[in-house]
Amino acid sequence: MTEWFSVIHTGQIKLPRFQRHQAWDSRRIQSLLETVVRNLPLGVALVLRVSGKESFESRFLATAEPGSPAPTTMHLLDGQQRLTAFWRAMQDNYERETFFVHSPALDRSAEEDDVELSIRCQKTWRNREGLVMPRWIEDPAECYDRGLIPVRLLTPMDIDQEITEWTTRALSKLRPNPSGTVEERLAAFENLEPAKDAISSLISSLRSTVAHYNLPYLALPEDTPKEVALRVFINMNTNSKPLTMYDVVVAEVEDAAETSLHELVDQLRQEFPEVARYGELEELVLSTSALIQDKPPIIPGFLDIDKERMVADWPELKQCLARMAEFLQGEKVFDGKRLPIYAVLPVIAATFFYADKHGDKVGRDHRLLRRYLWSSFFSDRYGKTASTRSLIDFRSLRNLTSDPNSLGRDFTAKQLATVPVLDRSAHPLASVENLMSAGWPSKKESLSRAVLNASLYFGGRDFADDSLASFTTIQRREYHHLFPDKLLSDCGLPSSFALNCALITTSTNRTIGRKDPIRYLKDRVGWTTEEEINDRLRSHLVEFKLLSHRSYSTLSDSELRSAVEPDFRAFMRGRALAIRALVELLAAGEKPELHRVLPSLSADTSGSAGAIAS
Repeated sequence: MTEWFSVIHTGQIKLPRFQRHQAWDSRRIQSLLETVVRNLPLGVALVLRVSGKESFESRFLATAEPGSPAPTTMHLLDGQQRLTAFWRAMQDNYERETFFVHSPALDRSAEEDDVELSIRCQKTWRNREGLVMPRWIEDPAECYDRGLIPVRLLTPMDIDQEITEWTTRALSKLRPNPSGTVEERLAAFENLEPAKDAISSLISSLRSTVAHYNLPYLALPEDTPKEVALRVFINMNTNSKPLTMYDVVVAEVEDAAETSLHELVDQLRQEFPEVARYGELEELVLSTSALIQDKPPIIPGFLDIDKERMVADWPELKQCLARMAEFLQGEKVFDGKRLPIYAVLPVIAATFFYADKHGDKVGRDHRLLRRYLWSSFFSDRYGKTASTRSLIDFRSLRNLTSDPNSLGRDFTAKQLATVPVLDRSAHPLASVENLMSAGWPSKKESLSRAVLNASLYFGGRDFADDSLASFTTIQRREYHHLFPDKLLSDCGLPSSFALNCALITTSTNRTIGRKDPIRYLKDRVGWTTEEEINDRLRSHLVEFKLLSHRSYSTLSDSELRSAVEPDFRAFMRGRALAIRALVELLAAGEKPELHRVLPSLSADTSGSAGAIAS
């Protein structure tokens, strides 16, 4: 490994920027080091020789940037994780791990049958004074008592002085006590010399093993065409550890545009952190780029993207993704964790690529996208073949927003009919019965999550602290049963429906019992007045009167179900009507106010509850 260590130390070997970053955990690093100290074989590395101008933009291995780098002679195409782990362990510069060779012959507490050398990893941290913990890590004598030799002492560099100093400190407890008797000092000296010889011999042997360890490699000649080297990289990585499609596109962007997509996405993450709330940035970038270039947001489309155009579009693409995030926040859709359908994200971002940024068209296009968003959430349009359908919907949205002859403040019914997801005959909005059967929103069901998002549209004021729903506040909230789960289960009724859910914070008191919904809420969040309760419930599209029929705590088992079931049915239907009324307005492009939704409820909220029956 001496040659490898030397080219890393001098900066002669570098990584093409399309390579993944370091990813190995301590377990894999441990395994690598054991392989080396036991002189067992490792897999083959792959390099591209470099002479003069580098074929790819490159970076140094993690923590290996030299002060005065030598000219680059190799690009490491395969073997980054192994060489980075070896380098960092030998440098002892992992932030939270230190690696040791464990020698049972030195360990006073070793078992009799424990005879093999092994690698051990010790987790570390710093205390308030900035000292490395546990403290024995930096005490050679304590390490020696445990049979541990720091891996950094095996580095294939000239560190004889450091090894001598460590060994001297490690054996300090064995040194003769100047105040002891002649016999005691002589006995200590007789023990010290063999111990010194043993540890020196062990360290020397290990250093020799590491220095002469053979990590084989294949080398592509320096005149290898760039595209050939790139294809070899993709094939080797795909055959050993599969790459993501993003990794492949990164490599192809590097080849076509000589730009690091990793760096571009990192800049996007720093400049517009809110975009990453909705999903993996890498996938969002690829899917949006594919749509912008009129290709499906799936693997064939990703491979077919014009990479040079993708890079040229990058400044505008960033802005479109930021506008997408801003639009979703305005629609009270706050994060990917509760997002009903991922497919809408690249469609919205790509539509902004073609939409105007100023003037009357902005409001018109926002209304169009509002129609698209909520129609997607509350219809079956994306139940199957989402990628194909999202491309078709995008084309229609793009044609409408970019039509220079369309100057009105809104689109006509004829124009809207060209967008498939807005076709109510083919994709009707979820019915009241559909809404009543939607399951618990923490599960990955699009309609359930859609109901939850709609319930936050009017602010979703927290029942406890009255804070409005936002990305920050909902991270602290929980999925709460409005009609208590305990109450319904005692009646033999299922409780986990989206309509029976509110996203709120609660106190730690979880003793529920057979309480009626309003008493349950009062006990959990400390409400005082009925007016306060009503206002906060309405911001979740819940009518106070539908939760406050009566008290159930005094009812017998035989009376309970006959009392609770019709009340729960009325509550579910009433909230379904409210959600449906809101969604109809949103899917028509409107921004409704609360008073337009709840008063629209029918006075008759009775009827079949469908899925809530046992």
